[in-house]
Amino acid sequence: MTQDNVWAQRLTAVIAGQLKAIRQDQGMSAQQLADATERLGHPVPRSVIANLENGRRDSIGLPEVLVLARALDVPPVTLLFPLGRQPDVEVLPETTVHPWAAVRWFTGEGGSPAPRNGTGEQEADRRHWRESTVALFREDDQLRDSWLVARGTLLHTPEGSPELADLSRRQLLAITYQWGAHRRRMRAAGMEPEPLLAEHGWPADVLEAVNDGASSGAARGDRG
Repeated sequence: MTQDNVWAQRLTAVIAGQLKAIRQDQGMSAQQLADATERLGHPVPRSVIANLENGRRDSIGLPEVLVLARALDVPPVTLLFPLGRQPDVEVLPETTVHPWAAVRWFTGEGGSPAPRNGTGEQEADRRHWRESTVALFREDDQLRDSWLVARGTLLHTPEGSPELADLSRRQLLAITYQWGAHRRRMRAAGMEPEPLLAEHGWPADVLEAVNDGASSGAARGDRG
C-alpha cells in the first residue's frame, strides 16, 4: 500500500470520527441520517454510515461528504477537520497542523499548510491567499456589511444634528465608492460578484455604483 493510500485512509478515519460525533451530538440515529440523505437526492445507506463509523470502510467520496454534511446541517469542513475536538490533523501526507489552520486553508482564508522553503516563499504564499478568489468574495461581503451599518447609522442620526448627519453621509458615500471599486477589480479579474437586487430594497444609485461598477452616481445617502 502506498503512502498516499495510507494517508487517505487516515483522513477517512478522521471524517468518520467527526461524522459519528456530530451525529450522536444531535441525537440522530444512523438510520435517521441515511433517511435524511435519501431525501436530499443522494442516498447514503445506513450500512455505509455504520461501516464508516466502525472503520470497516476506508474511503469516502466528496459527494458523500457534502450530502452527509447537509443532512447533519453542518458546514462540510467540520467533517473534514476535527476543529475543537483534536489538537492537530494530518491535512496532507506527513503534514500535521492545528485543525483551525487546516480550515483556514480549505476556506481560502489562510495559506497552504505545507512546509515552505524560506521566508520569501512564505510571504509570497500569504500574498497569494490575500488575492485569492475566496478572499475577494469575502471582502465583498465585508464591504456590503459595512455599507449596511453605515446606512443604519445615517438613518438613525438624531434630528437636529446636521454635522453628525453630514459625517455619516460622507462615510456612507466613501464605503459605496470603495465597494464599487472592489467589484470593478473583481470583474477585471474575470469574477462576477453576487448581484444586488432592487426587489431586496437596495437604492437605485447603489445598484448603479456597485452592480454596474459605475464610478459616478454613488449613493448620496439621503435620509428617509
